Amino acid sequence: MNEYYTLITTIGQAKLAAAAASEDSINLADIAVGDGNYTPSVGQTSLVSEKWRASLSTVQTDAVNPGRVIAEGVVPPEAGGWYIREVGLLDADGDLFAIAKFPETYKPVLESGSAKDLFLRLYLDIGSAAAVTLSVDPSLVLATREYVGEQTNPLAVGVQEALARTAQNQKAIDEVRKCVFAQGTTHIKNKHVVKGFVLTKADVRYLHLSETGTVGSGESIARIDGGYAKLVDDGLEVAVPENLGTEAITRYAYLADLGAGEYGVLLGETVPDAAMLLYTATIPAGNTGNDISAVTLTDNRVINDPQSWLTTASPSAYVPLEYPLPSGQDYDVLLTVESATDRAAVGDLYPYDKQDNGFKVGFSGTADNVLVRYTVAAINRD
Repeated sequence: MNEYYTLITTIGQAKLAAAAASEDSINLADIAVGDGNYTPSVGQTSLVSEKWRASLSTVQTDAVNPGRVIAEGVVPPEAGGWYIREVGLLDADGDLFAIAKFPETYKPVLESGSAKDLFLRLYLDIGSAAAVTLSVDPSLVLATREYVGEQTNPLAVGVQEALARTAQNQKAIDEVRKCVFAQGTTHIKNKHVVKGFVLTKADVRYLHLSETGTVGSGESIARIDGGYAKLVDDGLEVAVPENLGTEAITRYAYLADLGAGEYGVLLGETVPDAAMLLYTATIPAGNTGNDISAVTLTDNRVINDPQSWLTTASPSAYVPLEYPLPSGQDYDVLLTVESATDRAAVGDLYPYDKQDNGFKVGFSGTADNVLVRYTVAAINRD
């Protein structure tokens, strides 16, 4: 390998594979520089010693090689006072897409009397330039063209050519695409009961809702959809259907938004993604009339402290793999948020408890109803 080179990171490789599989595109957004003196690796998720970051001025297809993307950025005169030894490209999700080992270059600051723009250009051989997009500020592109024109510092040109020669080639990207093992979405709920929501059987085909188990003047409170739902005790809250069949049936009592911010308890065959399961009701075969004493209620409530951030378990979801990986297979999981009640409150997504047949996904924030898209890349698959 040459002394100076560019690597597409493991995260970048997985995103390229996901883009190829879904016919989607990657939005490269920022360029970052640092003074870390080391040998870059594909497993990096950040620069070792970042000094400066800004939006890319442009990303374009190489006119000579349609499978190559050229990313450009300019370090302005007011930024500096440090050496540049590492350069990174980040996508719109803030993930490190590519990392470059850069020849040691001192960037003076304006106050030193010797400051000027420093033009940066990285070449990435990704196979299909359609996999990468960028919405740019026209003023930034103009500034770059005016400064660079058709000539740049001879050292910069030499570095750019070296980076281009050593960038990831088409064969490597094809291999990455073959490593995509599974893709899909999973829904993570962040809901719990603060107090109450006790369901008991009435003398007719209804369930009582109360704070304590006895209907009175109590109030039930739950954390749901990023807020709080409060319901007063109700003697006839949920109707229990008759079972005219010859086998027992199962129904689920759940708390859900009825519209306009009003909440209520419903009984259904499934629990909607945005609802919170409270109880499971098993209705015996032939159970009709007002007597529901034979109906079995199983308490499924998750009860936590009134302070919603003090929970007994972090919100998570289990993702089973349709086809389990071979025993001991190493794999990476790429996670992105598709939607949430408060997207800004999701925090960090992370996979954990990775097994051959599945893994768990969690997040660190306080959002609810988080829809997560995952891509599983079997990085050691033959």
